[in-house]
Amino acid sequence: MPVVALINFGSASASEIVAGALQDHDRGLIVGERSFGKGLVQSVYPVSNQTGLALTTAKYYTPSGRLIQRDYSSLEAYLFDIDEGIRTSLSPRT
Repeated sequence: MPVVALINFGSASASEIVAGALQDHDRGLIVGERSFGKGLVQSVYPVSNQTGLALTTAKYYTPSGRLIQRDYSSLEAYLFDIDEGIRTSLSPRT
């Protein structure tokens, strides 16, 4: 049975892993725009009252070995206004 997955900039983490697996195994078609690129696992360790240290403890890869995590070289391209639900930058993700 054909599978089509619809993703957008708000798609992240587990949905990106599923989309990557569908692509890598030629099991479905991915339609939409580039996803958010959330491929890190972080553990938060308390440091003091109301503060913590977020330490990256793992990275997500697709079955073929592609890293899901986005590139942070241009952070402005990833700004997102949570209250408005829109990207604040018009720069496309590369």
